[in-house]
Amino acid sequence: MKIGVIHPGPENMRCPYRVWPLASLPGAQLLSFAGWGAYELMQCDLLFIHRPWHAMHRNIIGMARSLGIGVWLDFDDRTLHIPFWLQAAQQHGGPYR
Repeated sequence: MKIGVIHPGPENMRCPYRVWPLASLPGAQLLSFAGWGAYELMQCDLLFIHRPWHAMHRNIIGMARSLGIGVWLDFDDRTLHIPFWLQAAQQHGGPYR
């Protein structure tokens, strides 16, 4: 199984942990690309998006669904209550005060 992985960035250490249930299956392969289009999606059996944070993710999800590729959206708990002091707060819709 080839699993396409989109995540917020290299500093995000939770993404591998979150995708592990499927990544640990025999023969599973994680794929990541600098850009995502139909060509990249056609190489995947499943698309895993950790914390979709950008409008482009909606387009990628739409393409994946039209190609018949399963989509797994993964949100952290309390995504709507990100502390204001966290640098990534603005990426996720703004800080909670």
